[in-house]
Amino acid sequence: MTTVHIDLRAGTGVPAEGSISWRPTLAVTQADKSILLPAPVSTVLSGGTATLDVPASPDLPGAAWCWQVVESITGPGGASTRILRVAVPDSDETVEYADLPRVETLAPGVSWQDLEGLAARAEDAADRADEAAGAAATDAVADVQADVDAQVTAAQTARTGAEAARDTAVQAAEDAATARDAAAATAADALASQQAAHTDAATATEQAGAAAASAGQAATVLASAVQYKGSLGTQDLNTILTPGVYYQDNIASATVERNYPGAFGGALEVVARGTFDILQRYTPMGSTYSGRGAYQRTIVVSTGAATPWRFIPTQRVDTTAGRAIYTWDDVSNREQLIYSDTGWRDISSSLINGWVASILRIRRSNCWNVEYRILGLNGSNATDPKFLAIPDGFRDVGNNGVFVAAKSTDQMVGVQMDSATTSLALPIGASYFTAYAGRFGYSVAQAWPTTLPGTAVGTIPNL
Repeated sequence: MTTVHIDLRAGTGVPAEGSISWRPTLAVTQADKSILLPAPVSTVLSGGTATLDVPASPDLPGAAWCWQVVESITGPGGASTRILRVAVPDSDETVEYADLPRVETLAPGVSWQDLEGLAARAEDAADRADEAAGAAATDAVADVQADVDAQVTAAQTARTGAEAARDTAVQAAEDAATARDAAAATAADALASQQAAHTDAATATEQAGAAAASAGQAATVLASAVQYKGSLGTQDLNTILTPGVYYQDNIASATVERNYPGAFGGALEVVARGTFDILQRYTPMGSTYSGRGAYQRTIVVSTGAATPWRFIPTQRVDTTAGRAIYTWDDVSNREQLIYSDTGWRDISSSLINGWVASILRIRRSNCWNVEYRILGLNGSNATDPKFLAIPDGFRDVGNNGVFVAAKSTDQMVGVQMDSATTSLALPIGASYFTAYAGRFGYSVAQAWPTTLPGTAVGTIPNL
């Protein structure tokens, strides 16, 4: 591996922002039999610099492959993209990106193998042109002077075509001095000019096609770059009006003075409605708020007026004990229970002290309401007035008292909660709620239970 140091500057000399993508021009089998695939590996510039470890490429000239580098730069002047090919030497010391030998500038989509194949075909074409010129000269000696002049003219025409191909090449072989060497030009010219030695018209047509393909790929790269804008740095969010996705990874830069919704890192999405106004959505990341929701506001482009940030919370549904729904409270920075229901639970098996009943049910709903339903409660053989130990999560902590329930069609009875608010009691030696079910309830301040008593009766209503 060779360590490469990259330092890129914008036109004003400030550190450039953006990313650099590296990929080999073809699949390479390495010394350990692993295969280095021609897939891009990207690194993000920080302060205009980056350091990357890459395998060394073969020495020039005659290298079988090299590295293709795509520079995607953003800045105050807009986005720019440059594609070039470089050779990376095998070095134990860090080498500078600016010192790497440039192999060529290839049209997007053309591999090094394409270049070698096209160069070979172009070289054959040049050889045939040279042979034709030599044959013409030989025949001219044997024939009359007029034939000599004609053959010389034909040879000069062939050489002129070879020199034209050399002129359109992109320094693939800078020291080329002959028509055959010029045939090893850049892949774009080689691809567009296989028949350049025979017709300039065909060369022009193929070069136009290669230019169109290059422009199409460049447009795709630029369109993709528009979406990802990079770091917000210390910018005021009131000035971020260009659509795209930004990020803030420095909490110290996320201040209310810069119009952030709070002091936390996150991602900013900017969506424009024509030229009228823009929507900003800031999603906290890497903090207590991460995954809890997002903040949103709009800005009028013509005046710069911005609405206050509004928090859009997420919800959590917990079915561990009945059904409980929580939303995130960004003011108190905690979850808030907004709906809950245990459904009716049969707890007749939880009666104590010799009490028995046909029906004894309990339910907690609407976060804090507890309700009982009792039928055929009999204390004839009871040893203590207490008939039920109230389950945890259903207790009215610190608020004991008497709860009135119907005993029959024309009588009421008071159900007593003890001072510890842990049990319910009635006078022993009698039966209660024999003809009609008694119902009573109270409010609680205990947290929602983690487990439920008894067994479920029916299902939790979906109202």
